[in-house]
Amino acid sequence: MMKHTLFSLSILVLCNSCSDRKEEANIRDLSKVNNTISTCSFIEQVDFIPLHEKDSFLLGEINAIRKYDGKWYILDNKQKTAIVAFDSVGQPVSLYDKTGNGKGEYAEITGFDVSPETGDICILCGPPKIIILDKDLKFKQEIKLSDYYWRICWYDAGFLLYSANNATVDYITLEQGKARKIFQAESDMYNVAGTEPVFIRDNDNLYFHTEQSDALYEIKDFEFVPVISLDYPLKKETEQILRKRYYGDLNVQERMKYVRPTVNCVIGNDTCLSFIYSRML
Repeated sequence: MMKHTLFSLSILVLCNSCSDRKEEANIRDLSKVNNTISTCSFIEQVDFIPLHEKDSFLLGEINAIRKYDGKWYILDNKQKTAIVAFDSVGQPVSLYDKTGNGKGEYAEITGFDVSPETGDICILCGPPKIIILDKDLKFKQEIKLSDYYWRICWYDAGFLLYSANNATVDYITLEQGKARKIFQAESDMYNVAGTEPVFIRDNDNLYFHTEQSDALYEIKDFEFVPVISLDYPLKKETEQILRKRYYGDLNVQERMKYVRPTVNCVIGNDTCLSFIYSRML
């Protein structure tokens, strides 16, 4: 039996990027390494939680993770195309596996999120719709969508939806009203849906970042406020190239040369904003 392990980190301070948050859109030069720090200085505790599998709860891979009230919710888009819930010690407790064409069913899952207030789960599906489950993965509601989206996030009384094709963030309520655009993100010839989270939670704060953007935004009262500006080697040249050429038209050497960072995690407090990013070659 294969076991997957969750790494649960209690982080005090991540010194990747810290500065005064009152400065507007602080510039973070990712090419500079100020010093080397011990992980013990910002990791308080590491917990290893093996995810125990049963015949009906076999995982192919972990594509996204959320946690609520001691439960781990995991999206597996390889083995099952399903949402699997595990308890605090890694025992499987519930599964939502409904591929098909009917109500509450889907052909694919592109993203999901857990409400911080209720524990309800929203699943972003293809064909375009939102399936809403309770915290025990029981079906509650389905909302049809007119457009295809790549990421979803609970927000206020509805959902934020990111369209990779249009580089927009739309908003829709639980009452199934028509989605409306609230933010136009940066766009270029490399408008493809990647593996990055796009919507990033840090306790009660919510952030937004895409690979096409050189800014990390904080979402406040439906406004997208830039809090960090990212700088990195060959930034201007990379932006110019990808405005004119599709990524698929680049040769291997160019793909390794023209890479941009993606923010995966944000950790902040009143005076310090830190983030974990990747810049894959």
